[in-house]
Amino acid sequence: MFEQNIKKLIIVCDDNTVGYANYLRQLVSANDDEDDVIVGTKDDAIKVSVWLEQNYLDNMSTISSNEHVLFIGENQASKNEISSMHVKFDKYGMKYGWLGKRGMMIISKTIDNPEDYNEFIELCRNYKTEFELIEFKKSLPEQAIDAAVGAMGDIPNVISNVGNTLFSFLVGSAPAIAADAINAVAEATKWITTTEDQRKITDQQFRALTLILYMDGLSEFLEA
Repeated sequence: MFEQNIKKLIIVCDDNTVGYANYLRQLVSANDDEDDVIVGTKDDAIKVSVWLEQNYLDNMSTISSNEHVLFIGENQASKNEISSMHVKFDKYGMKYGWLGKRGMMIISKTIDNPEDYNEFIELCRNYKTEFELIEFKKSLPEQAIDAAVGAMGDIPNVISNVGNTLFSFLVGSAPAIAADAINAVAEATKWITTTEDQRKITDQQFRALTLILYMDGLSEFLEA
């Protein structure tokens, strides 16, 4: 292939995201096309360089108008450019997008509940990717409510029968009590994970997003 036909991609990252930059570089360099079917990006069509944030800031002036730049994560180098980019993918806290020859890939939020996490895992399986499953535990208030409900037996049925009357009393006669009750219910729906589990979930999101970008978005970005 002639050199002039090769796309040039600079991936900008920091110490926390360099692993995902290298993962994307490995995906691009893999000869994974099947017969006439392109998998991700066309084999041997992209030259990838990984730059740490400071390297990018020091060498911005050397980047030509033909080179594409992809920012991984939010840092000093990317924060002024990400806000103007068009989001092309946004699911379960994972985002990628671009404007012109500048693109981004970020995790805007770590998944914090089992429903979204289970859906995220199913999405990953669609891309033939399996992760260690992280366990979400109920918050202490919810555990206490479960224990109380178990101890009360049929009392919840009684409450349901007089629910409308009780609600009217709370709202009409004691709004402060109603607010406290609502806050207690909201608190009871929280889930807890350890700091290490949160780190693992964020890592899973980044790895999944890297693969999804490679499979579904990178070729389109490089045509911009």
